Formats: sequence, C-alpha cells, structure tokens
Amino acid sequence: VQTKESQQMSERVSNGTATVEDLANSSGMKYDEFIAQYGLNEEDVSADTSMTELMEKLTLKNYCTFMGITYTDEDLDAYNATLTEDDAKVSADTTDMEAKNGFVQYVYTKQQEA
Repeated sequence: VQTKESQQMSERVSNGTATVEDLANSSGMKYDEFIAQYGLNEEDVSADTSMTELMEKLTLKNYCTFMGITYTDEDLDAYNATLTEDDAKVSADTTDMEAKNGFVQYVYTKQQEA
C-alpha cells in the first residue's frame, strides 16, 4: 500500500497535479512548515493549491531552492549580462515564470558545463 501511494505521489508530481499538501507530506513536513521554507504563508497558497500555482508564487531565489538549483548573486549578475536591452533585468524577488525558467536553465547549463 505504501509503495502504491508513493508511486501515485510521484505521478502527481511528474504531471504537475500534486497539491502543496502532497508536496509537504512527501517532504515529511506539515503544510505550514513547507510553505514557510519558501517565504510563503496561508494567504499566498492553500493546502489544495496545485504545484504549478505554487511555483508561480515563488520568488526566483525560492524557485531555485524548490527546483534544486543553487542560487548565487554572481550567477544572477552573469545571467542579467546575457540579456538584451529589450529584456527586463531579473532580481532575486522576480516572480515571472518565464524569467525564472530562463535563469534556472542558465544556471543548470552552466553547472553541466563545469
């Protein structure tokens, strides 16, 4: 039974249908502890909020933590230097998903090359 529950949880995480409470439980935490580690509170997300909605609420710095990517100010400065004049600069507090994904991809690629 536990193996089946674990497998179902993995599937929900993989397809993006996991809730914040699912993620908290899989981390061995309570809902409020889980969201607090990402600088969020109950006004930002509920236990039933989807994983996708949670990721949209996270700042760039907390999004990196959630994605397992190490955030540094040096990487942020280097990433911003790669952007064109038309692109908005990114900060640690950015919540725009496109900007967050661009930065995470940049850092991931950099780490793979190292």
